[in-house]
Amino acid sequence: MVKELNARGIATEPVRIDDYTGKKMTFFQDPDGLPLEIHE
Repeated sequence: MVKELNARGIATEPVRIDDYTGKKMTFFQDPDGLPLEIHE
């Protein structure tokens, strides 16, 4: 998903590991600048 967002010109933060679940996650912004996050 991160590669797809980046390919469409959407900047994402580096992928990190969620301390609670141990799964990958990242953040990006919607067109209004509001933060969104994706969890594995």
